[in-house]
Amino acid sequence: MNFDEEKHRRKERRTGIGMAILSGLLAGLCLVVILTGGSWLGAPGLALFGGGTVMAISQAVRPGEETSPVAVIISSLGFVIAGVFIIAGHFLDIPFLGSRQAVALPVGVVMLLLFGGGLVIYIVQLIRRRRRR
Repeated sequence: MNFDEEKHRRKERRTGIGMAILSGLLAGLCLVVILTGGSWLGAPGLALFGGGTVMAISQAVRPGEETSPVAVIISSLGFVIAGVFIIAGHFLDIPFLGSRQAVALPVGVVMLLLFGGGLVIYIVQLIRRRRRR
C-alpha cells in the first residue's frame, strides 16, 4: 500500500469516527427526548441517527473497504422506520413537528419510498450475488 492510499484510509477512518460520535450524540439526545415524554419527536430521530451511527462505525472500522451488508441493512432500516414514524404521526394528527407539520407526510413518504425501495433492491442483489457463487 502506498503513501496516498494510507493517507486516504486514515482520512476515511477519522471521518467515520467523527460521524459516529456526532450521530451517536444525536441518537442519545433523541433517547433523552423519548424518556422525557416526547416519544413522537424522539423515535424517528433515534431510528435515523441510530442507523447513521451504525454506518459511521462501519466506515471507521473498515476504511477503504466495501461497507458490511449488515451495516447497510441496519442503516437503511433506520431511515425506513423514521419515515414510518413520520407518516404515522401525520395520520394520527400528532403535532410533533409544530408549525412544520405540513411537510411531515411528503418527507415521510419520500424516506419510506427511497430507503425502503433501495433496501429491497439491495437485498435482492445480495441474494442474487450469493446464488451465483
